[in-house]
Amino acid sequence: ESFSAAGEATADAEVAASSAAAKKEEAAQALRSAEAKAKRAEECSREAHAKEEEVKKLLAQAEEHREEAAKLRAAADVAEKESAKADALAAERAEVAAKATAKAKEAAAELAELDGGAPGGAAR
Repeated sequence: ESFSAAGEATADAEVAASSAAAKKEEAAQALRSAEAKAKRAEECSREAHAKEEEVKKLLAQAEEHREEAAKLRAAADVAEKESAKADALAAERAEVAAKATAKAKEAAAELAELDGGAPGGAAR
């Protein structure tokens, strides 16, 4: 009986050792999986930080472009107002020139009448 009990104990010990080895391998596999997941999490974190920096840069560029667009709109408004003033001045000068031309033609016609009516072309 003692051999039988010893045999059973040996068999139980072998089963326990085999079970312990399987559990140890399972734990090692779980540790490897955890390390791989932790490494991937770190990679994702680095990628996210890089993208955050890229987003910050893009937002800063967008703000710069908005500011530049506002400055250009303001400059365009000033140029448009100056253009309108220049158009008005040109129209005013054209009107003055037209009046001066009309007066000059009128004066030339009067001179022609006077020159045509006097002997030798001179009016007296």
